[in-house]
Parts: sequence; C-alpha cells; structure tokens
Amino acid sequence: MGRADRPAGGRPAATNYSDRFVAALIAVYRAAGGTGEVTVNRLCLVNADGEPFDRVRAYYRDRGAWDVGRDSGDAEPVLVGGPAEIRAGLVRLRDLGVTQVQARVAPLGVPAKTAIRTVSEIGELIGKGVD
Repeated sequence: MGRADRPAGGRPAATNYSDRFVAALIAVYRAAGGTGEVTVNRLCLVNADGEPFDRVRAYYRDRGAWDVGRDSGDAEPVLVGGPAEIRAGLVRLRDLGVTQVQARVAPLGVPAKTAIRTVSEIGELIGKGVD
C-alpha cells in the first residue's frame, strides 16, 4: 500500500504529513464526496525516555521527513509525552477529521518497555474514550 499523495488518494497519510496538510487532504476528500475512513500514521511514544526519542526525532529531522505541509511554528506531527499529551493529540486529530490512527510505537530501536507502555496507555485511553 502506498501513501496518500493527493486528495482522495484512498491511502493512509504518511507519518511525515503535518496536521495542516492532513486537514487540507481531508477537506478536499470530503468536498469530493468522500465518506470513508481517514487514517494517519503517527509516531506514538508514551512517557518516552529522552535518549531513545531524541534518536528517533533526529532520524526524521535529518531527512526533512516531518516537513510535508508544515509551516514554521507548527508542531511536529507526533504523539509523544504523557497520557494527557497523547490524549490531546488524539483529540486534535479527531477534530481534524481523522477517524483512525496507526500508531508507530517501536521505531529505530525504541526500547521494548517503551513500546509496551505505549500500547498499554493507548489501550487505557481508548477504553475510557477520547472525548
């Protein structure tokens, strides 16, 4: 499966697509009559230790990978931090019109304990509802 590279492309938005770009794609998709699910791919780390995430962040930054549709001052398109920050990010994505999030929880050597903690916390958040 490829990436959504045009509005209504019918594919998940890539990790590097800014929230601003995702919102623009969704708007065009919905205006064209699209009624399907809207999926984004997001790096998601709960309570990540600084070192592993710094390496991940550097990997993407060094390649300009988080710059698609991102304006100066826009946040990086990630879900990282404590449960409250992850919840706020999920609410933000929902408010943009995203209906599904593929969470990338173990990229580039992130410790298994971080990935397990992330999956557990996301499960708790979803079980409680993201409203």
